[in-house]
Amino acid sequence: MLNFAALYETLKRRRPEASSSSFDGPWSCEARYCYLPTAECEAMAANKIDINYMLDKELLRNTVEEAIAGTDIFLVNITVSADNIVDVTIDSHEGIDIDQCTALSRRITEVFDRDVEDYELTVGSAGVTAPWSVDAQYRMNVGNPVDVLTRDGRRIHGTLVAVSEDCQAVTVTVPTKVRHEGAKRPVIEDVPHEILRSNIKTIARDID
Repeated sequence: MLNFAALYETLKRRRPEASSSSFDGPWSCEARYCYLPTAECEAMAANKIDINYMLDKELLRNTVEEAIAGTDIFLVNITVSADNIVDVTIDSHEGIDIDQCTALSRRITEVFDRDVEDYELTVGSAGVTAPWSVDAQYRMNVGNPVDVLTRDGRRIHGTLVAVSEDCQAVTVTVPTKVRHEGAKRPVIEDVPHEILRSNIKTIARDID
């Protein structure tokens, strides 16, 4: 059962207006809190506390960034659903193991007390073939085969050979038949294709 006193104090810290008699915002007691005693739900109603969104996503992001500081681990994504289902995705040049996920999960639960905030937490690594979303994924994959889908519908399979300093453009070499002047037969050469990141719909490691 949630500790209402602790919950109330947490909400007041995050939303000071909730304790003000002039607060006119919405309040709700969602289904996931239906196991609270009626008196506590009535107290929430009386104070017009909005508990639709419990987790502080900015604090969560800061907690993760601080926990992985000084390592080669980087944050890929954080999602928090309306039902407080939290998904934290991390990655690194050396890959992610279960111990690293467990350590980060433990740190998050130290900051976000489960006795106060009701949430489900998953900490995991980005899949090898998952589309990239952050700069670090581009940089760490230089030299690897990639599968690129451009916004104009082109599918490019090749090797990522370069990423611009600002990560806004990539160079992918594609094995291509090239017939040189005077040659009887074409030869296979790696032809570079420069692609702006703004024209990339998806890009991922190609392991086929």
